[in-house]
Amino acid sequence: MAGLSNSEATSLRLVRQARAGAGAGEVKTLLSKAWEHCKSSKKVLTAVTGSLVDIGEDDAAYAILQDAIVHQGESEALYQIIGEMALRMQIASVAEKAFSRAFDFNPGEPSHIVNLAESLKLGDKPDAAINLLQSSLPHFPDHAGMWNSLAQLTLHHLADRENALIFQQEAIKHAPKSAAFLHNMALMHFAQPAAQPYYEKALKLAPRNAQIHVSYALYLMGRGDLEGAWRHYEYRLDPELGYTKAASYTHGLPAWRGNSLAGKSILLCAEQGIGDEVMFGVFIQKIIDEAEKVYVGCDPRLVPLYNRSFPAATAIAFEDSRNYRYRRRSFPDVEKAFTTSAPRIDYAAPLASLPRYLANDIARYRGYKGGFAKADPARLKEFAKHIGAGERLKIAISWRSGNLSQERQRYYLDASAVANLARMVDADFYVLQYSYTEEEAAALEDIANIHFFDDVDLKKDIEANIALLQLMDVSVGPPTATQMFAMAAGCPVALVNKGLPWTMFGSTQMEATFAPGSRYFDFTDEAELLPRLASHIMQLSARD
Repeated sequence: MAGLSNSEATSLRLVRQARAGAGAGEVKTLLSKAWEHCKSSKKVLTAVTGSLVDIGEDDAAYAILQDAIVHQGESEALYQIIGEMALRMQIASVAEKAFSRAFDFNPGEPSHIVNLAESLKLGDKPDAAINLLQSSLPHFPDHAGMWNSLAQLTLHHLADRENALIFQQEAIKHAPKSAAFLHNMALMHFAQPAAQPYYEKALKLAPRNAQIHVSYALYLMGRGDLEGAWRHYEYRLDPELGYTKAASYTHGLPAWRGNSLAGKSILLCAEQGIGDEVMFGVFIQKIIDEAEKVYVGCDPRLVPLYNRSFPAATAIAFEDSRNYRYRRRSFPDVEKAFTTSAPRIDYAAPLASLPRYLANDIARYRGYKGGFAKADPARLKEFAKHIGAGERLKIAISWRSGNLSQERQRYYLDASAVANLARMVDADFYVLQYSYTEEEAAALEDIANIHFFDDVDLKKDIEANIALLQLMDVSVGPPTATQMFAMAAGCPVALVNKGLPWTMFGSTQMEATFAPGSRYFDFTDEAELLPRLASHIMQLSARD
């Protein structure tokens, strides 16, 4: 390789070999060899640690970064690398120290300020990040990255959308060909028509950017343009989105693209989170009605439920493995038959691709109903005995996603709001929030009409969720997996969210896929929301 020493060339060859598709263990071994062979090269350091972070080996990457300080000595470039890797590993304290040291070496480099602000934001120091940017911008008024960072902090920390839009426009003025900054501006406009031109400009500049395509798809869903939305939503399958967001299927079957399934067999492939699986499960019966044989590839936790709910199909569990930084998803129970004389399956389709062909407008989507999940009779009996009979309304309650980043917090209620709601309504509340914290439990446990299922792992035990929800009168909570389970169980939902979620497809009317009696509640603060929620619940009680 031109410009490289022999040792650098050898190490980078090992890195390429690791990235070419070795198993996780072999990747780590090859990368360790690459570092040991050439500890003096920053190119090797960047390639090795970046690859380790790609495969989730953060501890190994961190150890090499520390080793690099010993072997390469302190420098602006080294601390820049350490800071970038620390940001990727979400180690705020290390990133903050590294970028501070890089800034000490070169105070005139504005990218160090932007990166330091990102580190402070990651470390839950948004005020310090804002102050840093505001004090630095007079010295670097034309730096688009600073304006972009200030815009994001102003929107997500200060909830000041008016000024955030002004700052984001400054970022675009100084970097008009930045697809990322145009994308951020589109996101700031949420589902409003003003977002559309920014999405279009961003995609013109970056036509293969899967993240922008997926964001645009969600925007179009929020506008009710399902035909355009499903087309862009296909980019969610791009493996370049990373291990946690997309899977590459190993089955090798032809893709189903809406053609006739008469006399044909098809494998429906699970994707995304379990809430998405269940949400798009409303289309499974339609495929069963049209095809000769259907295999439903799903999360292992759903296999017994789907075999019971769709007896004419065969539910099979997926298995995931890592191929460098990509997720490989297989369905061993059917794929092993491909090597025998058994006939191959005709088609395969990712589950969330079904509506592209079955429901490309709102009217058609509303033809698909929830309530398809059939609870385990033994679990129903078990929980019915635990809950007991009685005339009081039974309410399932959850309040947030399990993925509670700082930016997402503002969309959800907190446990104290749940406690206040329970005090306002003469009903029994059953906590179906999975992975709640000790602090959240403490806010609720002394309220007599709030009940926990301490012996049930709600994250793993999907059968318990479905059975419990079929015993509830209403499920109250945000658009998370719990409400998708309620939809599947036929339990009415009071959907609570700041802003219309994309899953509503631009309409506040829920009585389509969701059970009759479901309702959407937008809110700006707890004080104005809780009386409306309480009134809705009491009306349900009176109706019964």
